[in-house]
Amino acid sequence: REYPTESCLEDTLETTADCNTFVCECEEPGSLRHGNAEVVSRCAGTASGDTCDPVAEGWGSPCAEGFEASGVFECQNGVFVQLPVCVEAGTEVVEMLALSWKIEMTIPDDASDEWWEQAQAVMVELAAERNRIDPSAVEVAASFGAAAGA
Repeated sequence: REYPTESCLEDTLETTADCNTFVCECEEPGSLRHGNAEVVSRCAGTASGDTCDPVAEGWGSPCAEGFEASGVFECQNGVFVQLPVCVEAGTEVVEMLALSWKIEMTIPDDASDEWWEQAQAVMVELAAERNRIDPSAVEVAASFGAAAGA
């Protein structure tokens, strides 16, 4: 199979959905709190499985003056799964494990609170099972946007 190297297009995702190794580069990572947007934007196009470290690349700090970066940008399957955090210089940073999933689903127009509770329970169960962790350690945060073309 051939895999995309420039971007993930809808038709490409459908044909490679059963393959865990398809390659999609990440788009611009967005803004960081106390970040330097000009430097951050240079990590756009990071390939899946790669990291982007602006300091190591010689582009400067992704953080505003008076702040320093902890961590790097890491891209997996077209999504930045790790972003640096800009902290005041000299601040001690404690790293924690976090998982990120992107789930696209059709939500019924009349979705009740019970429907949402059941959907969240399924997500928690899947995350715990696939990552071999206790379900009580899983938190679900959701963001909602309009569907493409809606």
